[in-house]
Amino acid sequence: MRLILAIALLLLVGCDRMITPRSSQSIKDAETKANTGDYQSAITMYEAALDGSAKTADIHYRLALIYDDKLNDPLNALHHFKRFLALTPNAPHANEARTFMKRDELAVVTQMSGDSVVPRAEAARLTNDNLTLRKQLDEARARNVLPATAAKKPGAHATPKPSTRKSRSHSTTR
Repeated sequence: MRLILAIALLLLVGCDRMITPRSSQSIKDAETKANTGDYQSAITMYEAALDGSAKTADIHYRLALIYDDKLNDPLNALHHFKRFLALTPNAPHANEARTFMKRDELAVVTQMSGDSVVPRAEAARLTNDNLTLRKQLDEARARNVLPATAAKKPGAHATPKPSTRKSRSHSTTR
């Protein structure tokens, strides 16, 4: 019985040794490809080394940097930054990854909206300005400074009353 247990233990340790050098070699090859500018090959090799464990979180970070910095692909970069943080939320580069994610999220939204994104803070400021202006309009209407017809039709301008003053004209001769 002990012999079977010892053999099973050796097989498990042996399997880990068989897997680790292969993934380590894939990572080394991916680093070489990335350093020479062959990013697609580097991505393929890095992805081959992924196994979903926390040990491969750094690979997600490296993939995110390639997608973000080298290929200008914020959507794929976001995916790998999220996987990196899901696997190791307190990693040394976690805060950096969060910062990159915020920038990439804005880039993705901007791309999808045709460059017409208004940041949340700006939208709040505009909303507050709008409310202030509406309040001022209501106060002006209450004081009868502004004709009521302007309030009834949005976008319509009130017709000015004819002036009781004599009109002036000015002509110049050259």
